[in-house]
Amino acid sequence: MVMVVTDVASCVLNILLALAGLPVFPSFDWRFNEFPNSASHALYSTCIELMALPASGADIGNALYDIVLKG
Repeated sequence: MVMVVTDVASCVLNILLALAGLPVFPSFDWRFNEFPNSASHALYSTCIELMALPASGADIGNALYDIVLKG
């Protein structure tokens, strides 16, 4: 369970950094990409990473709640 919380926390950190305007992904011309900006790219990538974690959906959901509610 600790590994799941750690993996989920790193995914949440990437989203927060992207929303804060810090570069999470390499800089390139977003006009020719399927994502309009780096924040939407971070959100999409994080969702994919969460779905790919080797844990059940309930464990990942509980880890997200722990991170958001407990800090």
